[in-house]
Amino acid sequence: MKQQIIENMNDPDKLENLYRQDQRDFEKCFSGISADYDTPLARFWKIRLAPEKTAIVAGTDLQDLLGMFSLAVFTAILVIIPAVFTGVNREFFDLRDLPLIALNGLILFPFRVNKITG
Repeated sequence: MKQQIIENMNDPDKLENLYRQDQRDFEKCFSGISADYDTPLARFWKIRLAPEKTAIVAGTDLQDLLGMFSLAVFTAILVIIPAVFTGVNREFFDLRDLPLIALNGLILFPFRVNKITG
């Protein structure tokens, strides 16, 4: 593999094919010979094969927490509708509407976090 990489150091298509054939062996062999080459293609492969040092962490900010809390409060208000309005048939309401209401926050929260507007 090492010899094939050296022979094809200026051919991006061949290097890509070698990489796809055996990624681990390619990475190991390329890291051993990469110091000898200072071409744009060699620099590209050094960057491509470099291990990622930073982890992407998705944080939750205060606005997301407040949005989640407001969705939970809104869902709770919808759940207690039969207790507030005595004219609503509790059994009919629970069987028909409670599953949708309970999933309301789960349905709306991704829209809120991803800032999807309709």
